[in-house]
Amino acid sequence: MVIRRDAKQVIGLLELVFKQHIRGSGHHAISAGFSLQDFLSGKSQTVPGFVYTINHRIVGNVSILESRRKGRYLVANVAVHPDYRRRGIARAMMNEVVEYIKSRGGRQVVLQVEHNNESAINLYKKLNFKAMGTLNDWRMNWYALKTVATRLPVNSRKPDHYDQFKIRPLRSHDAQDALTLDYFVYDRSLNWPDAPTQNYYKSDTASFVRRFLSGISNEIWIAESEHKQLVGIGIIENEVGRPYNLKLRIAPDWVQLVERPLMAKLTRRLGYLRSKTIISQQDIKQTSAEHLYREAGFSLKRSLTVMQLDL
Repeated sequence: MVIRRDAKQVIGLLELVFKQHIRGSGHHAISAGFSLQDFLSGKSQTVPGFVYTINHRIVGNVSILESRRKGRYLVANVAVHPDYRRRGIARAMMNEVVEYIKSRGGRQVVLQVEHNNESAINLYKKLNFKAMGTLNDWRMNWYALKTVATRLPVNSRKPDHYDQFKIRPLRSHDAQDALTLDYFVYDRSLNWPDAPTQNYYKSDTASFVRRFLSGISNEIWIAESEHKQLVGIGIIENEVGRPYNLKLRIAPDWVQLVERPLMAKLTRRLGYLRSKTIISQQDIKQTSAEHLYREAGFSLKRSLTVMQLDL
């Protein structure tokens, strides 16, 4: 796939196939994974992936992203024009993808598919993909944002201090504990596009420069128990040209106590930021957060099953 030649047809195809899910933003599906560094180094002309053409018309597209984890590749989208389905086009493109990734020494392929798309899930299973879990995909426009109430008494002099814990900004020395909690409560295979590394949670100068070059800024808050134990993480991830991405990671024994105050903190902070779409993906098994998302103004966009192929 070559952007200059194929972009217009591919964007039209994606917006036709995925409709409301990417309406008006189809270009993100073929630009995903490209950072400021990529554009400065001239890597913006092609996107790893394939198009399927009939009589010079693009009727199928699959885009591939290379994960930061060596050997791991992401299938960003698989789209076939409705008039050309049930002709084996999706299977042909996915076979091409697998061979392409094998030829580059890849060891793992990951994709997301709507959990009720049985035909697609069956196709991927026939290609030896395994279902790793399902995510609820939440979304809202900034103007619909509502601040979540904490419902817990706070210290009048220190509004983020509660009886058994406090909420404070992440510091670099918290990085390892934050990563450990993240991996404990949220399966690494469910992270899209990548599971975080310790650098993700560092707040030193080198980490700031890396994020700046990638067009990303993270605002991270932690809940710390009175015994200095990290029991919750709240993240507002802000990437240039993309929606805000909200993340919650709560230690299981602290969910009922910490989850609401931490969401309250994030919604207050979002209110100070500039207006744009806000998204969040949560493990479907973490049902305790659903009422908080709805209280904040989110709507459930769809549920996505994560599927993985080990080569």
